[in-house]
Amino acid sequence: MTDPRIAARHQLPDIFFTKDYYKPGSEAGAFDKGHIVRRDDVCWGDTFDDIQMANGDTFHVTNCSPQIGAFNQAPKGEDNWGDLEVLVQKQTGPDKDKEKVVIYAGPIFGAKDRWFNGRDDDGGIRVQIPRAYWKIVVNKQGSAAGAYGFVLKQDVIPFTEDEFKITPNWKGELERISAIQDAMRGWIDLSELIAIDKYDEAISNPDIK
Repeated sequence: MTDPRIAARHQLPDIFFTKDYYKPGSEAGAFDKGHIVRRDDVCWGDTFDDIQMANGDTFHVTNCSPQIGAFNQAPKGEDNWGDLEVLVQKQTGPDKDKEKVVIYAGPIFGAKDRWFNGRDDDGGIRVQIPRAYWKIVVNKQGSAAGAYGFVLKQDVIPFTEDEFKITPNWKGELERISAIQDAMRGWIDLSELIAIDKYDEAISNPDIK
């Protein structure tokens, strides 16, 4: 469910996860509703109201991020996000005979994250999918505290848009857009394209040497 405390436009609704697609005409589920915070990790408290609030908050889509099954589910991958959650759960908990810890977690957003064509309540939607997630576990160590940080990455290439890539045989034909504008002798203004020209990035890419 969406979180009423946050504007809907800043959330991916349930339909994004239940009816997503990654190929035209397909309704194959590309992503799990990957929970950043596990319900089991926060479903405790001094009162029933505390427990109920903590439990309910984990079901908001703001606690979810698009994760492929092999990354999200422990049985489907090896040393993945789900496995790390299981490790933490086995060693910690609210029971008096288990260690209590504080957990921080979230996605890592990057400008180069790949794009996915899915849907929301209003129709089609195009969003970037995080390729990495972080988790920090803090525990008590004597009279002090210790922290352990993890970064796990998922492979979203099979589900996201194909990227335009320069192959080695075309490297020699790459040209700065500013040079193309100069060659047109003032007949065309390419200033907006010059501002986003990827010539330097492409020419320095070791994969196209």
